Amino acid sequence: MAGRRRGRRSGRAAKDPASGRPADAPAADGSAKQQPQQGTGGAQASGGPARSGRRRRRGGRGGRGGGGGSLPPAEKEFSCGGVVVRDGSCLVINPVRPDGRTIATLPKGHPEEGEDPPTAALREIWEETSVSASITARLGEVVYWYQREGKRIRKTVRMYLCAHVEGEPIADGFEVTRAYWMPLEQALDELAFPGDREMVAQAMARTSGGR
Repeated sequence: MAGRRRGRRSGRAAKDPASGRPADAPAADGSAKQQPQQGTGGAQASGGPARSGRRRRRGGRGGRGGGGGSLPPAEKEFSCGGVVVRDGSCLVINPVRPDGRTIATLPKGHPEEGEDPPTAALREIWEETSVSASITARLGEVVYWYQREGKRIRKTVRMYLCAHVEGEPIADGFEVTRAYWMPLEQALDELAFPGDREMVAQAMARTSGGR
């Protein structure tokens, strides 16, 4: 490298490259030159938390928008559905998936124009399973992120606790390949999505185990 010789052990003090003086020599005004202090991780002390030398990347899921605009604005989706309970079991479906996998989920879907969430939930349950139900309580909402065609989607699903009114599960054959009753305890383990499992747990707590 230009201007730098390979150091020899000569006992000479290292010089400040800017002034030519020894690094520990007093400055021109007689004050001692203060060396920068470092905290943990090699960060320079500045009166605040030490910053890591590695810049943290912002995650695509749940990250706040900020300067730089590297992430596209998120779109929003809203669906509603229900945990239909009968004799210690809940109504479960196997939805048609692009990847061909078979998973177990709760019936749910998007409201139609002008349709309120409770009405939409009962309609989706009936369309997907041929089961008529009635709402007894609102359980809560599940929020998650996913990507579709390169777009970030923030999806909210509002779920209701429902009682069975009439009908036996029959899949619609278009969006659902199978509809059936699953014991609530089994659903806690076998439903594919954490949000669905949480809704089943809440349903069990409100119905004394679904009975």
